[in-house]
Amino acid sequence: MANPLARECVRFAQGGEVKEIIDPGDSCYACMLGGDDGKTLFMLTAASMTDADAPPAPNGRLVAAQVDVPHAGLP
Repeated sequence: MANPLARECVRFAQGGEVKEIIDPGDSCYACMLGGDDGKTLFMLTAASMTDADAPPAPNGRLVAAQVDVPHAGLP
């Protein structure tokens, strides 16, 4: 789950237990597992989440991290 307020991406177990927290460096707005083996976590990030704090030029990034557990089924 992407959590832009805490600048993290969180993996939960069924039932709600937190299994892993990944810090993408900026606010994470969307995330999805993919890649050939389903173990690449793609995160869409940006440095700010408000118009007042946003820089004049776009600064969004696509960040990738390897995780231990692959996606389940089709995205």
